[in-house]
Formats: sequence, C-alpha cells, structure tokens
Amino acid sequence: MRVLTLLATVLLVSVAHAATILTTGIGFADSGARCIILNASTKPVEVDSVAFIDLNGNIRPIDTNSCTFPGLISPGLACSVVLTGGGQTRCAVATKGNSKSIRVTLELFSGSSAEVLEAR
Repeated sequence: MRVLTLLATVLLVSVAHAATILTTGIGFADSGARCIILNASTKPVEVDSVAFIDLNGNIRPIDTNSCTFPGLISPGLACSVVLTGGGQTRCAVATKGNSKSIRVTLELFSGSSAEVLEAR
C-alpha cells in the first residue's frame, strides 16, 4: 500500500511540474470577453487548455473558439476564445514547457469600451 501511495505522489508531483499556467488579472465585463493567445517565438508552442475563470474559481463556458486545445500554435500566430455575457472573469492558459514566448491578452467589453489585461 505504501508503494502505491508513493507512486501516486510521484506521478502527481511530475504532472504538476509539467504544466505552466499563465493568467491575466481579473476584470469586469458587461457584454463579453475575448482571450487572445499569441506565439511570439520562432518555434511552435503547445497549449493544453484555455479557460475563463470567475471570482469563485468556476470555469465559465467558452462560446466561440478559434483555437485547438490541446494543440500547437505556429510561430507568429494567435488564436482566441470568446465569452458572451457579463461578470468578473480572468483568462488562464495552461502550457507545457517554456511559456516565455506565449502572450495572453484579455479584452473585457462593456458597451462601446474595452479594458485590456495582460498575463503575468
């Protein structure tokens, strides 16, 4: 039993270290939001998932998606996911390996104005 517990712990730690999460700040949108994921490098990057997350940590459903996850984003290209509806939200992107070449931008729409938040 101890061997199985140890093995499960090692696997969980390995998986936890395999992914990098980039997240934007959280902001309020009246009418919707768009998360744009850009590969700013000269090599393809793998992105595992993209999610809109509210103040309570709940994942909000994506309404429009031009990305394929898990999948690669080619050098210099971007894709986006869109959320319709209002509320407080942030965008989180999970990737394997080095995330230095991935740029994440969250646009929050309220009437005729937009607020822009970047991942850090």
